[in-house]
Amino acid sequence: MELSEDNGRAAAAAEARSQFKRALMEMHTAHLSVDRVESAAAQFCECLRDAGLAPEQVVVEAKGVIEETIDGDHALAAERLVRTCIEHYYSGR
Repeated sequence: MELSEDNGRAAAAAEARSQFKRALMEMHTAHLSVDRVESAAAQFCECLRDAGLAPEQVVVEAKGVIEETIDGDHALAAERLVRTCIEHYYSGR
């Protein structure tokens, strides 16, 4: 894998993380449905998979974004989003 490809994947993962955080904030502050956040969660986890992270690392990263963004609120939504990440991680293999 070339360095430019690694940089591209890292940039894509950073953008996906940002979008995931924005979607979580909107869910948290505007009380939007978790359905709207699932797409951002899926994209984030797929980018991490494509960057070569192991499934366990992807789950840790997703949980970290969820915890820092919604700070323990919406526990059921957080569980659902972690399941979404796992499903999307394996759906692309």
